[in-house]
Amino acid sequence: MRILDRYVAVRFLAALAFANLVLLSIYVLANLVENLDKFLDAHATMDQVFRYYLNFVPQIIVIMQPIAILLATLFSMGALSKNSELMAMRASGIPLHRTAMPLLVMGFLLSLVSMGLNETIVPNTNQRRWEINEYEIQKKKQDRRQIMYHVYRQGENGRIFRLERYDILANRGFSVMVQKFDKSKLIWTMKAEEMQMVDSVWHFRRGDIRTFIGADSMRLQTFDSLMRPEWTESPQSFAQKRKLPENMGYSELSEWVEFKKRAGTDTTKEMVDLQVKLAFPFACFIMVIIAIPIAASPKRAGFARSFGIAFGIMFFYFTLSRSIYKLGEAGDLPGLVAAWSVNILFLIIGLVLYAFVRK
Repeated sequence: MRILDRYVAVRFLAALAFANLVLLSIYVLANLVENLDKFLDAHATMDQVFRYYLNFVPQIIVIMQPIAILLATLFSMGALSKNSELMAMRASGIPLHRTAMPLLVMGFLLSLVSMGLNETIVPNTNQRRWEINEYEIQKKKQDRRQIMYHVYRQGENGRIFRLERYDILANRGFSVMVQKFDKSKLIWTMKAEEMQMVDSVWHFRRGDIRTFIGADSMRLQTFDSLMRPEWTESPQSFAQKRKLPENMGYSELSEWVEFKKRAGTDTTKEMVDLQVKLAFPFACFIMVIIAIPIAASPKRAGFARSFGIAFGIMFFYFTLSRSIYKLGEAGDLPGLVAAWSVNILFLIIGLVLYAFVRK
């Protein structure tokens, strides 16, 4: 059986490499045509465009991996069926699920690899691609922005900062709220009209501190001026622009969601994004399950037909996923349901298809 497993695995990997190359080329070419006017208007150099797309490659691979795996399974298993090799294996007493076992194992492993890329490489390359576009191609100045609005920051020792505005050049914040947590318990809340760093010390002006004692009591302290020399948050930490969710890994986005929850702000969209970072990679494994019974069916599928089947399935998958994600972002569905429901539906479809394939 090891020889058979290697034989099936090699055919699958060869088809997967070909599918990835074709899909990557199509995606880059289509994206380049779409953005060509923008690059020309900005007088982007060949080097800038090359580095932009070089940093885009990991994201494209993750996005296109489910359809690449779907195509690879259809090609490899379809070739075995077309050449009557599957029939010979069945005649020898080898059931379909045993023949397809290498594909199922590799599909699961590729899901984990895709998840790992999303956690490590993709956030960094996406951030770098964004910087190339913003600062090199579009030629925006990084120090051009002086005022930041609606600033949320995780401070030291359980402190959370919310500022309506922050003046970067003056190291000065306005409409400030600071909350102190001990694990999930709120200890105190401080509000101030202004905060400013003066001689390496944070100064707060015109505000109050509410200290919570037990479940039902609170102590209120007002102040005109207050210094916190022991607070070590740097002015630069408030000046940093928050990354987009697609430029964060799962752990970083999870911390951001937890921080926003503690700050009392809405996290509906971020919860969907968080679950999608787990759910989408497992589409790789599910596509293997769907493709096996399709490729092994008595109706042989050629090269062009396999492409058509694959793109039809993925178009349905992406369209349905995007629609349900929108429902989750709007709060009509829990984030867990919005992210995983399409995967579960396609898994059921794959298992039903397999049940109808002749054993």
